[in-house]
Amino acid sequence: LGRVSEFQERQREAYAFHGIAFSENKAVISQLQTTRMGASIDGDEGRISAPFDFIAICIFFALWILSKAFARLNTMLMLLGRVVRIFEYRKPLLGILNHSWKFSRGQAWGYVNAQVQAELLTAICLMPLAFTNLRSPVHPHTTCSDASMEGGGACISHGISPEGVDALLRPNASSFLPQGSEAKTSK
Repeated sequence: LGRVSEFQERQREAYAFHGIAFSENKAVISQLQTTRMGASIDGDEGRISAPFDFIAICIFFALWILSKAFARLNTMLMLLGRVVRIFEYRKPLLGILNHSWKFSRGQAWGYVNAQVQAELLTAICLMPLAFTNLRSPVHPHTTCSDASMEGGGACISHGISPEGVDALLRPNASSFLPQGSEAKTSK
């Protein structure tokens, strides 16, 4: 507490080298709890999530929709957008929303059927789990995946090359610049 980590110091040096603006007055340093850009960060518990008041309002909004037989498509999309915002901190939770996305089949109004009701009620119940544990150990393998209705794919990396490590440790690493741009050679 009370100072910026070595990693952040190196990151800020790299930003300065490449001329990337950094706002000191917007930086949150040495605070265990804060809410920034729609994220609630709790350093005591080691977690990040949507702010509690945002989650509470979303729950009330979902309960209001569940109390109706019919709902407007725009209203349902507003709710689903908020649920996605909350679940982005524990992305696997998004897997419960299937029928809700098909709501009203593009019509202005739609029937809130039993499948949509079950998904929304399940989403409400899962909201307390929608956080990221910042103290989870980092897995040595990096993965990525993508899927569509026609298929999907996945990749796994088992490490980084010595050249990659070297590039990450150099604050003036031109390999991180957009293709076709040039690195600054002096300050």
